[in-house]
Amino acid sequence: MKRVLISTGLFCMALNAVAKKAPEHITDLLPTPETRQSNVSDIDIFMGGLHVPVSGNTVEEKAMAYIQQSDISKRTSSLTDLKHAFSSRGKASTTVRFKQYMGQWPVYGSDLAVTVNDKGAVVFVAGELKMLHNIADQKTNMTSFLANDIARNFLGFSSQAEVVKAETVVYISPDAEGRLAHRFIMNDQVSRPGEWEVLVAADNADILVAKDISHYAQVTGTASAFDPDPLSSSGSTYGDSGYVDGGDSNTSELQAQVYDHDVILDKTGSIYTLKSNYAEIIDHESPFDGLFTQNNANFVSVRSDNQFEASNVYFHIDNYMRYLNEDLGVNVMPFQYSGGVQFDPHGMGGDDNSHYTTGNGRLAFGEGCVDDSEDADVIIHELGHGLHDWVTGGSLSQNEGLSEGTGDYFANSYARTRPDFKWTSEDDEYYWVFSWDGHNTCWSGRSTNVAGVYPNNLTGGIHSDGQVWSTCLMKVWDQLGPEVTDTIVLEGLRMTGSNTNQEEAAQAVVQAAFNLNYMSQLAVVESTFQSCGYQIDSLFVDLIFADGFE
Repeated sequence: MKRVLISTGLFCMALNAVAKKAPEHITDLLPTPETRQSNVSDIDIFMGGLHVPVSGNTVEEKAMAYIQQSDISKRTSSLTDLKHAFSSRGKASTTVRFKQYMGQWPVYGSDLAVTVNDKGAVVFVAGELKMLHNIADQKTNMTSFLANDIARNFLGFSSQAEVVKAETVVYISPDAEGRLAHRFIMNDQVSRPGEWEVLVAADNADILVAKDISHYAQVTGTASAFDPDPLSSSGSTYGDSGYVDGGDSNTSELQAQVYDHDVILDKTGSIYTLKSNYAEIIDHESPFDGLFTQNNANFVSVRSDNQFEASNVYFHIDNYMRYLNEDLGVNVMPFQYSGGVQFDPHGMGGDDNSHYTTGNGRLAFGEGCVDDSEDADVIIHELGHGLHDWVTGGSLSQNEGLSEGTGDYFANSYARTRPDFKWTSEDDEYYWVFSWDGHNTCWSGRSTNVAGVYPNNLTGGIHSDGQVWSTCLMKVWDQLGPEVTDTIVLEGLRMTGSNTNQEEAAQAVVQAAFNLNYMSQLAVVESTFQSCGYQIDSLFVDLIFADGFE
């Protein structure tokens, strides 16, 4: 029943999660050539349903011991070095993540995640490594400073562009030739929206990669204490009397759906700020409306006030992060900085869009049509990209729309648990994602109740394909509830890599249920995934025969 897949020639997905409603925002300035789809350099690794005891004093030593004794070592030991990059402690296992190196340089687009359970056995392996030729004699003919200028000029950025990250990497071409390149992650919201990744060849200044790696949502809104949104808490339809955005104008109907919540705030001297251990307002994108600090702890406002959106985003992020970390006991926090999730309630230059940016781990919400930060679905969807990124140590996968579907799942899971959520399973709105921001004159929104199964109904679009994943996860949710399902989804994603597809993620979620000893729920998880078309290996069968009897 065990599956082992180590194959070459599989495609390499970029970490884009672009969710614009239309392709007016170009996200890849160097479109991927068709030859990339048969890249001989890629070694895709997926091993699910394992239980391999290994020795070692630390979990990192155990993970490396497994690599050295497995087929992974046989295929890659003469090509590269693996160095420990990140370890993520889960509720019943630890995922040890390795980065591939060629000499002193990390290999671009590679990672390997080995999950070791608390009994010292390797239970899951996922990732992508690269086949490459020796480049030891290649020199960096160009300084990082000069390459930075070339990248900035290529994007049309101003001299004030922010460089979030800069490093020298080995870039592997489709024919497995390695080239040294300077890699930058930079943004300049005035010149071009997004968070841009650019690779400049170190020998001749060729632009090898130029793409927006922000994670966007098809959403629009600005809010403060709608819970989760004014339509779901009132049972209304967009366009009903008083229930339209109206350019942020206040109505008695909308104001009736504003709730006041108790929150934890930061107080420095006499100044109160929307900041806690789990969330923090920042102002890093235009329009620069400030932090809405004040000299008292009362952040109550009417819907038409700009402060309303700030407090709305703050409440939902703080509330959900508190639930995950404290109520569920799932360890998930940003790794790019210390402290709570950083968010800008008025960002994106005011566009009708929102995004999570992997380089700096921040969220920003636009204001076009319906303000994005007024809809908890938008907020939690974008936070979902962050959760996916953080539990994988920066190895979020958008293969088959995995991260888009994950964000939609968390958004729908959260909305259904809110105390004033009016919809039932008999209503179409029960399954809607972006209930206030979408499903209206702005755009059509998404759903966790789409017909079809994996992989037959994948279309190649990350947002439509993501709905296949989110729909199946919500079918599990319907049977097991939010606490169990939210936990196994996050703990499953923790084991995955940057190229994991939906079926592999399903196997990881099954493994997480097994690791957490959710034995009475395991059969439900497996049968539901199988009904959705995912061909997974059953660990329930392993459980039956674990003690040597049938």
